[in-house]
Amino acid sequence: MTLQTSQALACYPSPANPIQFNFTYSSLPVPQPSIWVKLLQPLTAFSFDEAWLLCQHSETEWLAWVPDYGEILLRIDQFAV
Repeated sequence: MTLQTSQALACYPSPANPIQFNFTYSSLPVPQPSIWVKLLQPLTAFSFDEAWLLCQHSETEWLAWVPDYGEILLRIDQFAV
């Protein structure tokens, strides 16, 4: 079966066919105390891949608890909300 059309199919942005993104930083999930987050890389081969956020330590770090590991200071690029 062959698709035949008289119009060119646009699969990339162009001035006539712009791609619009409705992206704002306020729409991103925000880390907050007392939630589980997904670790992007496990801390050890045997540790859990989730952490419980305890409190914010700085603008880019959170104190967290990982089951069977304990407390750890995580950078915000080490987990996903």
